[in-house]
Amino acid sequence: MNISTKELKTLQGASVIQPLTLGDIQTEGFILTPNDTDQVAKLLYLANQENTPLALRFDDALLIENPLWMNLKNLNKIRNYRKKDLIITIETGISMGELKKELNANGHQFPLSYPDEMLLADLIAQDRPAPESGFYGFPRDYVLGLEMVTPDGLITHYGGEVVKNVTGYDLNKFYTGSHHALGVITAISLKLLAKPKTNKSWIFKSKSPEFTVLQLQELLPLIHSKRWPLRVCELFELPKEKGWELWLSASANTDKFLDQLESDIKKTLKQSLSEQLTLSKTTRQDRHEEAQLDHSHVISIAVPKGAQSIAQSLQAIQSAFSKSCGAKPQIQIRLAAGLIFLTWPTGAVPQLKDLEKPLKQLGQNIHENDGQIQLWDFSSEFSALSRHFNFPQETLTRYLMDKLKKQYDPKHLLFSRHLPFLKPIKKENP
Repeated sequence: MNISTKELKTLQGASVIQPLTLGDIQTEGFILTPNDTDQVAKLLYLANQENTPLALRFDDALLIENPLWMNLKNLNKIRNYRKKDLIITIETGISMGELKKELNANGHQFPLSYPDEMLLADLIAQDRPAPESGFYGFPRDYVLGLEMVTPDGLITHYGGEVVKNVTGYDLNKFYTGSHHALGVITAISLKLLAKPKTNKSWIFKSKSPEFTVLQLQELLPLIHSKRWPLRVCELFELPKEKGWELWLSASANTDKFLDQLESDIKKTLKQSLSEQLTLSKTTRQDRHEEAQLDHSHVISIAVPKGAQSIAQSLQAIQSAFSKSCGAKPQIQIRLAAGLIFLTWPTGAVPQLKDLEKPLKQLGQNIHENDGQIQLWDFSSEFSALSRHFNFPQETLTRYLMDKLKKQYDPKHLLFSRHLPFLKPIKKENP
């Protein structure tokens, strides 16, 4: 495939290629808004021929000397919707709000909940846990097949529209979570679930600040062993009240099922907890906003751990941050997913020099216990730390990712600050 001068002018005339501005400031870069997969392939081929790096996230593009940002918002078509089979094939530029609206109209749902403005492309590329992950897993658990354009402009397909369609290593799962660094995912086939007819939430409050250390080792295995169909299972630290708050939520087709589940939850937790379990009167969204978890935090560290060892991880966190390094992080635990999040409000993020030592201490402790630290949202000054933590831990994944990067993108044109072997390159002058 080649791009002629005529085709390039056509892309510019159709506003597929436009100057990139930052407010009133005109940059040296461009924004690319392709309308279909063929245009994505042409633009990637052109960037490859010109040795011009690009990014698919705006904050990544700003780390490149001459920003080239590809925004997939115009790739938002539904290609196939097999409603009886609960399978949809859709372009990844669609927002989660638009997808939710389409699925709601048909009594279906994507099991994981994300902000309405988030693009499906970013959700799949990051494979990041959802605010309401519960026992529903991660995005990769619902990927059946995908269409991806390689950095040199080749359109490729993996998997399909059936549940069992893979022999050998599942490249769908491999590309899900590659942070746009190995190619541009332009379409994807997803498994769906039927939308439940009713839901219910419960809250447990403890005013004991030692609650997690003393009782988590008993509480977490207890919750996991029950295998309750929970959509939400979270533990919030309440610094102002010097206590903790346990949130549980479940969905079902009948109120009778949820009433029986509530009875089982109260009976089971009473064995481990002395305080009274009460129905929720406030919303989780209120708690998320108070904890700065959804939109205003700057740094979030996810520590995947099994239920048996989350308490030990909390002890490692307390040890790492025992000495003052500015504001101490606020803790949120997603029990079902085995994740611990440490967050700082926007105006209270420690300096890099104060944060680096405790993070590395914590990272060493977690890694020795087969866990992993990841930096999700962070400012550009913390890029060096992200390269220290965010490399895939699995040997096979590391090997394949490195091999494919060298094969399809030896010039490192697709840039993401989340992966350590990627650095924005400077375009060489002729």
